[in-house]
Amino acid sequence: MDSIGDHARAAELHQQSLDISRELGDTWSVALSLNNLGIVAAHQGRYERAAEAHAESLALRRQLGGKQGVASSLNNLGSALRGLGEWERAGALYEESLALRREVGDRFGVANSLHNLGLVAAHHGGHERARSLWRESLALYRALGHKGGIAAVLIDLGDGATATGAWREAWALYRECLALQREVRDARGIAALLTSLAVLAGAQGRSRQAACLVGAAQARWEDSGAPPAPVDGARLDHVVDAVRAVVGRQASDAAQARGRAMGPDEALAYAAQTTEESIEFP
Repeated sequence: MDSIGDHARAAELHQQSLDISRELGDTWSVALSLNNLGIVAAHQGRYERAAEAHAESLALRRQLGGKQGVASSLNNLGSALRGLGEWERAGALYEESLALRREVGDRFGVANSLHNLGLVAAHHGGHERARSLWRESLALYRALGHKGGIAAVLIDLGDGATATGAWREAWALYRECLALQREVRDARGIAALLTSLAVLAGAQGRSRQAACLVGAAQARWEDSGAPPAPVDGARLDHVVDAVRAVVGRQASDAAQARGRAMGPDEALAYAAQTTEESIEFP
């Protein structure tokens, strides 16, 4: 689902499936359709609707008793609540999901829950705990060969390094992620990476390059058919405000426009070249 039309069509099909399943009294399929509707709603940035769908799915799956389904709904409800800023509730749901996934031996699910728990820890300022959770998640994703999971965790580890001024470490993590994104070509993943590279450029004082990367990230978020997560949207806004304070609105807007005009390959190449140069020749 890489466009607004795709998301809308997916929601329509899942709603049709839900309606049919309700008519048939098929509780398992009702829970599945609700789960799928919640996932699509979250991708669209409709977190309240996502939370409603996942909460209903979770209640049904608890009735059915399948631990893997319950664990999935717990995790997805946690992510919807995280989008609403309800970090405490999200963390509790992720913890319960992780315990169930360990119990049933779902290694991919464990990696996913660990990753999400790291996000909660980082939000609360527990950066060492976040890094520990992400490293465990990354090791599992590597063992499974799951490139999308590897790329997502690398970004968060890189963001943690950026926040502490460890720019060389951050770039090593982002660079590996960049190579993976050139393979998997996931629009949301590319958008998230460009967002993080814009933040890094801003932290290093590379104002015009930061603004250009903001524009490139915004274009990729639009390509994905979904808005950035609230945290990523706030990070982009912060970079724009900081750049405008240094170079002025006109220069900042011009650099953003230049970035928005770039295709995904050009944007990734620009990000790689400018960041590499800033690390090697600070």
